[in-house]
Amino acid sequence: MHVFIAGGSGQTGSLAIENLIEQGHTVTALVRNPSIVSSKAGLDLIQGTPVNRADIEKCFARRLPNAVIVTLTPAKGVFEDGSSFIAHVTQNIVQVMQQFGTSKIVYLCAFGVGKSYSNLNFLLRGAVCATPLGTKFAGHEEAEKLIKKATGIRSVIVKPAMLKNGEPKQVEYLGEAGEKASFMPSITRASVAKFMVEALTSEEWDGKSPVIANVQ
Repeated sequence: MHVFIAGGSGQTGSLAIENLIEQGHTVTALVRNPSIVSSKAGLDLIQGTPVNRADIEKCFARRLPNAVIVTLTPAKGVFEDGSSFIAHVTQNIVQVMQQFGTSKIVYLCAFGVGKSYSNLNFLLRGAVCATPLGTKFAGHEEAEKLIKKATGIRSVIVKPAMLKNGEPKQVEYLGEAGEKASFMPSITRASVAKFMVEALTSEEWDGKSPVIANVQ
């Protein structure tokens, strides 16, 4: 399988690339600064930004991906149409997928976005309301809606609990809305990256928005 990834220079994205390469897949990664990403066999680094649709089209034209992974972190700023950075980028990616006929996307979201918000503990709900986290979550929710309403697109919206560093560990499914979550669930980025790659290469989670954490 050949995979296009946006966000490959980030912590979770780089781990996803490692997982994909280890499993024998090939990857095209669109990054602002290719020099900060370790080169490896099977990885094609393209300089650019998903803010520009033409940069995504260049990647797809160079080698058509079978599927897409998005591990971008929402950034500040609003575009002329009122959309957030992450929503604008997601719209670009989805439109290019439709243009080229790539149908599968796995998107890194967060526990607390959309209907999972009500199952956050009261401390985190307060943080969403009172800090920039709320703006990031709003952007993710906007992006999730764009993906789900796109025709011809199969999606998995992965909503991990609080991220931390560490080795991959056993993952548990906390429900579509995180209704099975403990007070303060967490998960390693390595676990998230592994789950995303598994979701990409199977149909088990297609059409779902799984909230996930490591087994406590």
